[in-house]
Amino acid sequence: MSSESVRTHECQAYYQIANRALQLEQAAEYTMAAKVWANAQSVSCNALNQYWSEKRAEFCLKQKERSKILCQ
Repeated sequence: MSSESVRTHECQAYYQIANRALQLEQAAEYTMAAKVWANAQSVSCNALNQYWSEKRAEFCLKQKERSKILCQ
C-alpha cells in the first residue's frame, strides 16, 4: 500500500468518525460525542483536523456540564 493510499484511508476514517460525532452532538449525546471526537483526533490526517476534533470534544464536555446545571 502506497503512502498516498494510506493517507487517503486515514482521511476517510477521520471523516466517517467525525460525521458520527456530529450526529451524536446533534442528538445531545455529549458524553459519547466527546469520546468519538477524541477518536477522530487520534486518526486525523492533519493538524487542522486534530485541532478541530480536540476543540469539539472540549465543547461537548462543556455542554454536558451545562446540561447538568440546567436540569437541576
